[in-house]
Amino acid sequence: MALTSAFGPGARIGIGAGNAAASDILAPSGPLIGLVEARAACAVPASQYVFTFGNTESGNLPAMIGPVIDLLASASGTGFLAACLATPWAGRSVFQGHLFQDGNLQSDLKRDLAPYVDGRVAVVANEVVAAGLPAIRARLTAMKEQGVRLALLDAIDEGQCKVIAEALERQPVIGGPAWISPSVDGLDAGAAVRGPVAILSGALHRQSLMQNAAARAAMPVFDLDLSLGADVLVASALAWARPRIGAEPFMITSAAPPDKIRIGAAASETLAAIAEALAGAGIRNFVLSGNGTAAVVLRRLGVSLLVAGAAFAGLRWLQGGEMNFLIKPGGYGAKNLFLYEFEPQSRLNATAE
Repeated sequence: MALTSAFGPGARIGIGAGNAAASDILAPSGPLIGLVEARAACAVPASQYVFTFGNTESGNLPAMIGPVIDLLASASGTGFLAACLATPWAGRSVFQGHLFQDGNLQSDLKRDLAPYVDGRVAVVANEVVAAGLPAIRARLTAMKEQGVRLALLDAIDEGQCKVIAEALERQPVIGGPAWISPSVDGLDAGAAVRGPVAILSGALHRQSLMQNAAARAAMPVFDLDLSLGADVLVASALAWARPRIGAEPFMITSAAPPDKIRIGAAASETLAAIAEALAGAGIRNFVLSGNGTAAVVLRRLGVSLLVAGAAFAGLRWLQGGEMNFLIKPGGYGAKNLFLYEFEPQSRLNATAE
């Protein structure tokens, strides 16, 4: 959902393959985009197709995105896709076709993606990227002429990512994190969101766990004990939240370190039931931390089409019917995101009613 920052306010986000024709951005109905959504997106005529994904755990990345990449290269009619999987500011870099997370080797991308791609996989190596925009464009043109199906670009810092994004502006099919999407200029900021805010966090990414810990210094936090039944959790969370609605943002979280996760606990479904109860109590603004949590919550609330609105913390509020949602991917944002970014929202809420 960070892609909405590039498209700006008014962009339409459809959830599930059935909404492809009515959308500028097609989001999966679950936590991961699959072949059904990719095929539906390619059926809609467009001058460019952009496949984006967040900081999915690196070890699973090739198996998760490989089939979709191959389908997009084929179904779009181009036979070619250029992708960069780096997010250096989140500790993810690509050097000589090898994916690193915080300096630790995660994948030989050319080797690991090859089984999923029906054609040649080639690397636009660091020395080419470092040479700048003309060199990158020339190498991509040569690769297309040589019949390469997937071109993987190295990137080790933010500067290289900016050059790559510019180099890929004219490519008909590209893939990578949200930064890879071309920006849309000349759009207004969008209307500010007003009213009480509830943060529901089910993300297990270590960055989200640090953000949750920091949030405790800025707002009330209710920790869900997933050993209890869903009905008990929903009732207790709602009872805790009622006196806090409208006073300040608050967080309800099921997130926990890996050694404390209860196997089999339906955390996302429980958070979705809590969201439904909070909506019934008057909450109209939800921050959803974790793509998996967001998918289940939106489905529970019957939201299938979202419209991008005001920018906030590097993302955008999304309007679905009478409600607004800020969807924060698990690994997105600084440690103090909730601690500082929601202070202006807290002051706004105090005067909004």
